[in-house]
Amino acid sequence: MPGWGAGRWPPTAAPAIADLGNGATLGLIGAHFSRPFERLHQVQAEALGRIAKKLGRPLIVAGDFNAAPWSRLVARAAEVTGTDVLGGHRVTWKGRYQTPLGPLPEPWGHQIDQILLSSGIGVVSVETLDLPGSDHRGLLLRLCIPVP
Repeated sequence: MPGWGAGRWPPTAAPAIADLGNGATLGLIGAHFSRPFERLHQVQAEALGRIAKKLGRPLIVAGDFNAAPWSRLVARAAEVTGTDVLGGHRVTWKGRYQTPLGPLPEPWGHQIDQILLSSGIGVVSVETLDLPGSDHRGLLLRLCIPVP
């Protein structure tokens, strides 16, 4: 890949560990995948697995996958991280880009931002939020995190 050097790939994700108190932690991966035509998705999905192993459980993987929740990419990301895709339909990319017929309206946006959760994490609610200046919508989750 030009510009990335031998053996180097573009950044896939930012890992973090949240301290929940009393010795409990939560692994977090904020992911951003390349556009599909850049053909890096497979490499990026595999990189998530290596990151997830270092973070432990429970684990949340979230971000712009540039892929639908039923895609092979999202399925592979869930497999290598030991997580499950959060279900439900949420338009997260507004789809307001120009076409020969003009901009597509928001209802024709796409569900390309994904949340993957390790088992045991309970979902209380999920909402979409407007993000000023972005062509994506934010996701606000209320979760129940298991404590050891």
